[in-house]
Amino acid sequence: MIGSATNNSGTLQALHQFQANRTQLSQSLTRLSTGQRINRGADDPAGLISSTQLAAALALLEAESQSLQRTDHTASTADASLDEISSLLRDSRGLEVQLANTGGTSAAEQAAIQQQIDANTQAIDRITASAGFNGQALFDGSMTLSAGTETLTLPNLSSSGLGSTDIAGQTFNLSDTTSNGALTDNPAASSQILDNAITQIASLRGQIGAFQHNTIASTLQTNHTAFENLAQARSQITDTDFASETATLARHQILDQASIKALGILNQTASHLIDLLS
Repeated sequence: MIGSATNNSGTLQALHQFQANRTQLSQSLTRLSTGQRINRGADDPAGLISSTQLAAALALLEAESQSLQRTDHTASTADASLDEISSLLRDSRGLEVQLANTGGTSAAEQAAIQQQIDANTQAIDRITASAGFNGQALFDGSMTLSAGTETLTLPNLSSSGLGSTDIAGQTFNLSDTTSNGALTDNPAASSQILDNAITQIASLRGQIGAFQHNTIASTLQTNHTAFENLAQARSQITDTDFASETATLARHQILDQASIKALGILNQTASHLIDLLS
């Protein structure tokens, strides 16, 4: 009876070890197949909490980076439109110089030059009215570029407000330099308005460029660095160490085979004992 009890105890211990090895073997196989050290809460409760919090932080950084990139594209679109406006203004400025040279041009030539200036102004109005990004107008005074807590609002750039200049106590704008404008016969004053408009556009482009470089780009770089660090920290918590896990798998495979062999021996011993007793 003592031998039988001892044999039963050994069998139970071997069976228990076999089941434990199978559990560890299954866990190693799961980790190697998924690449994740934590596949359920029981694998590492504290690690699961930490990895979940890190995953939320990573998602937030990714969303913010996507928003910043969208803002950067919007700013680049606005800058491209302003470059075209600046080119038109410079062309009109040169035409005003020609208009001022009344001794060298005929009345018909001056009329043709004024028509070119009018066409340039109309083109500027078309650009400012149609320029947009993702269905949002850029130059109607409603567009605000934002990056974190920093913002830059783009102004209304229609010809009725562009190049505002005080001349003899009265304010004139780009629209006043056209054929129907108040300064159509005053090339000197029109040139002054165009100079101010050119400066205004150049200043706005500078503000947009500075916002892109100093705010958007720097914030994106900061987010990128933070994302890398958080991703690395999360990887250390959740990702499988393949070298270590492969060694663990091999160990438990050996133990699994040994447990099976031990159970076979114990079963054979029990069988022989029963034969002897019978």
